[in-house]
Amino acid sequence: MFKAFLSLLLALLMLLPAAAADDTPTVAILYFGDSPSIERASGAILDVLQSYGYLSAEENNTLEEGSDFQGERINIIWGDAGYDIPTVSIMVDSALDQEPDVLVTLSTPVTLVAVNATLDMD
Repeated sequence: MFKAFLSLLLALLMLLPAAAADDTPTVAILYFGDSPSIERASGAILDVLQSYGYLSAEENNTLEEGSDFQGERINIIWGDAGYDIPTVSIMVDSALDQEPDVLVTLSTPVTLVAVNATLDMD
């Protein structure tokens, strides 16, 4: 499962330059609720972004707090639904309003809502 996650993350990184050739790419990291596995997954995402030069080590440490980030090479939007199903839709809509290049959903409820919300998009 971890290998599949890393493969997906590498695919995400390959899409970033194409998604935002002239702009700073924006990644929305959305999850259903905070847990140790979510913390590990989001930490891994930040580490991979750092290894590809999108984040510095200092920026990576700052982002571990889960606050939104606007940098020179990448923007990151965080979303936590707090284990509340109605909040998932609000969180996904709020993230989409900021026009991210990539959505990274770290739980099934968030993934289902994100897929439904983006069905009509290119």
